Amino acid sequence: MARRGEIVKLERVLGNQELGYLDELDAAGLRTLREALSARLFDDAKPVLQRVATGSKLLPTSLVAKVGERVFGATLCAQVAGLLAPSYALDLALRMSNPFLASVSAMIDPRSAGEVVAAIPADRIVAVAAVLIERGDFVTMARFVDYLSPATIGAVIASVADELHLLQIGAYVEAPAKLRELVGQLALERTRKMLAALRGADAERWLEALSIVEALDHEGRGKLGDIAAALEPEVMRTLIAVAKRHGVWDTALVFAAAMSEEGQQKFFALAHESSEAT
Repeated sequence: MARRGEIVKLERVLGNQELGYLDELDAAGLRTLREALSARLFDDAKPVLQRVATGSKLLPTSLVAKVGERVFGATLCAQVAGLLAPSYALDLALRMSNPFLASVSAMIDPRSAGEVVAAIPADRIVAVAAVLIERGDFVTMARFVDYLSPATIGAVIASVADELHLLQIGAYVEAPAKLRELVGQLALERTRKMLAALRGADAERWLEALSIVEALDHEGRGKLGDIAAALEPEVMRTLIAVAKRHGVWDTALVFAAAMSEEGQQKFFALAHESSEAT
């Protein structure tokens, strides 16, 4: 999941070029490459971007917001944002439409706009998140988790109707500590529904779920494991089948090791049943 997220972000930097020649690089290598390319491209364009940023201050904010949205476009606005004073950038952002802010957020480096993102009201963050979800852009949502307050994250979680969408967002969160915080904010019933939804999900969703499991601590894994074990057996059967088929059995065993004794008994009984069936 980490590598896939880096590929998506690198494609945006390079204009959606085919990146098959980078197959040998892992997530860390891709991240290093992306950051180096982003820095180089930004440095090359900085004189022009600085003139745009300076010129924007000579016009009324409402006019700059309209020109930015209708003329400059999301990519240029994302590049200029980091050169603006946070208070001014926030004022501009709040005057732009939610679909355009979603496009800008997909192009911007959160590190250059973290202060601005943190200051945007929760209701606007929720509205922009709805646009990103509609576009299937879970990578962008995950990139901004580090910069949102627990209250805002809670508001976004409450606004997402599909549990599997929450799972897809979580799979791309880079910081394990923030991911643990996000999972911890899920109510018990919401967590149960998410795991239950995996029963009919394809292998891709289970692989995302297991990537989240890897990032959790032992206590967090145990909590999710016992909830999964308490659901209908088909949920755990699907997990076991996906883990064996896709070579992530070690991760499934780490998941099982954190479960209670009762949960472990159910897991290994189903694993044995699966082995005998094959």
